[in-house]
Amino acid sequence: MDLRHLRLVIVLAEELHFGRAADRLNISQPPLSRQIRLIEQELGVQLFHRTRREVLLTDAGQKFVNEARQVLKQFDHATNVAVRADRGEIGQLRIGSVPTQKVLFTKCVRVFAQQFPDVRMEFQTMCSDGQVQALQESRIQVGFFVLPVHSRGLVIEPVMSESTLVGVPETHPLAGKRRIPLQALDGVPLIMLPRSHCSGFYDQIIVSCAEAGFSLRVAHEVTDVIAGLALVEAGLGLALYPASISEYATNGVVFREVTPPLPRTNYALGYRHDDRSTPLRSFLSIAKRVFGQVQVANSTDRLAV
Repeated sequence: MDLRHLRLVIVLAEELHFGRAADRLNISQPPLSRQIRLIEQELGVQLFHRTRREVLLTDAGQKFVNEARQVLKQFDHATNVAVRADRGEIGQLRIGSVPTQKVLFTKCVRVFAQQFPDVRMEFQTMCSDGQVQALQESRIQVGFFVLPVHSRGLVIEPVMSESTLVGVPETHPLAGKRRIPLQALDGVPLIMLPRSHCSGFYDQIIVSCAEAGFSLRVAHEVTDVIAGLALVEAGLGLALYPASISEYATNGVVFREVTPPLPRTNYALGYRHDDRSTPLRSFLSIAKRVFGQVQVANSTDRLAV
């Protein structure tokens, strides 16, 4: 017995007339009668009383129809779940992100949630190196981090780039300059994220300063950019930040460009090449579109200048 047989019984139970039931099922009446008899023989139970004038459900038939409806309802639900999962409309997605690009990352998540409201998202704020490890260990499915990273086994897709600025207390002598010479950072106490958080970018900064003839003086290390801003405001040092961090700035901190410029902060999306999750593919498509719009806008701005 298969689902088609259940539908035959249900339709006949609703019509209680072989002719009308056959019309609904788009078959002729004799095959329907034969199928019903075969079903009853297979079950060993009479489902219908038949006379020349009427067709009636037996008690056993009524109970069978009630259960058959539940089976078909559950099957339809299972089919719908499978189709929606295949489209990426339901499921789960584990996402890692650095905290320095909150606005654009929030926009990606908002657009994704609007289009796929039944996908459950889990978020972890993690450093770039930590995200790479989490991706390799399948603890997250997609990461948004700062390049460069050691990305063995991962697909890395750059999505945007922004300048790296110096955060300066507004009372500091350098705050009065529009652009700060890189050499002016020689001997100045700096507040930095630990190298273990973003080793590739950290090393780029060290090399840039070395090429300018000096070594950075790292006075304090923080694992949180907001805490770093608080230390800058307190006058404990300067800090290097991507331009977007100015969204978090208080009145006590100003941001200045450096000349020659420091290495840009380059962001990328990373994921495992063997992760075939449909929600992941849908999220990547939306994220690329969001960041692509930003890149085009930035290019237009630069051309206008």
